[in-house]
Amino acid sequence: MVLVAVALAIRESERDRVGRFKSGTSVEGDVLKLPTTLGVELGGVEVRGFWTGSAVTVSVGIGRPPHTTSTRRYVVELSVDPVERVTTSSIELGRLCSGGFYLAIKGDGTLLLRAPGFRVVGGEYEGVVGVCLDPSRVPTRTTSLEVGEGVEGARAEVVLDGGGIRGRVTWFFRTQVVRRFTYDREAGVYRVVEEYASKPRARGARLEVCGDTGRGYACVVIAEATKPNEEASGGLTHAFGRRVLVFSRRLLEYGRGGEIARELGVGVPSVLGYSPGSLRARLVLDIPLGTDVVAEAVL
Repeated sequence: MVLVAVALAIRESERDRVGRFKSGTSVEGDVLKLPTTLGVELGGVEVRGFWTGSAVTVSVGIGRPPHTTSTRRYVVELSVDPVERVTTSSIELGRLCSGGFYLAIKGDGTLLLRAPGFRVVGGEYEGVVGVCLDPSRVPTRTTSLEVGEGVEGARAEVVLDGGGIRGRVTWFFRTQVVRRFTYDREAGVYRVVEEYASKPRARGARLEVCGDTGRGYACVVIAEATKPNEEASGGLTHAFGRRVLVFSRRLLEYGRGGEIARELGVGVPSVLGYSPGSLRARLVLDIPLGTDVVAEAVL
């Protein structure tokens, strides 16, 4: 109980420290005002959050059932590739937001974040980090995919730009349509019913966009067609303008990756921004009780 109380106190102390930094920070025009004059490193920031350890079965004595305990813990690795070190009370946003960003978060909190930013060196706020997420810096990328052949398959298109990710998917099923008459007893009339001469093997087609976290992919369904010869569309928008996120390595560990998602108001899994080679579009023809037919392309 004492150890738990100490851990909670340390966590709240870190939350308060980062909270004081945030409350003393403001954007005035094109300048980010810091709480006080600080030494900061400016450069590229990379954050990796992941789980380590596993469940362990422990013997607790003769005649007693073994006890299973977990040694899993959430770890954050944070690095800054500094291009300069300055002592300042403000940072120009044009200087801070010098490039694009990339964020991929899996459902369990495993994440990878790359963005331009700063890290405080020395003093009360040592280790506090700020990163700039600017959707206008996201490049435009497009790709098309197709799976299947013959009478059944799917095709999709994906567009990535500053507005987010948009896509559409079509599940096609080329077969003869037959008509039959059926008698509607309540209405007292015959009706014409159209049916496919054969049934499709698939039960749908979906378009996903997956982002590499370094420990597996975070995949988000963009659109899903659930009826033959149906087209469906959807997207994942960058529902924010230019943002500066402030956190620390320990704060992210305590929040198990959820701190960033809550700050941005996004759910998990989620994929935002762009990093060369890290984003994949994935088209899946869903085959029940069989092997799905899949096509992938790097955005």
